[in-house]
Amino acid sequence: MDQRTDQDLTSQAIDALEMSLATCNVEIDGDYFNFDKDKIISAYFESRDIINSNPEDLNLINLANAVFYTSVRLTRCLYLNDKNAKNTIINGNVTVLNAQSLYDNLARNYKDLKTILEQVYP
Repeated sequence: MDQRTDQDLTSQAIDALEMSLATCNVEIDGDYFNFDKDKIISAYFESRDIINSNPEDLNLINLANAVFYTSVRLTRCLYLNDKNAKNTIINGNVTVLNAQSLYDNLARNYKDLKTILEQVYP
């Protein structure tokens, strides 16, 4: 996998999320796990909106970025039909993405994001 392929797959995942995964079918290899498609979509849109609003709270922006990119990587794993979709380049190294780990991470970080939002904007 090269950087260009990685960027193209990320763009495809973002496009799919922007359309609320309306035209996507789940592509899961191996073990099936339960996941909430609506949670993935909500986490994506909420984090995207926070990032676009350019908040001054550094913790909020960092967590929003984590939620955003996790939802994109999870979408790559679950919805893109490409042999490289489950791989990404992190710090110059190809990393295999694990949908279950990404989903668990997304759920945890999204919950934390909502908690911070409640504290910052009561």
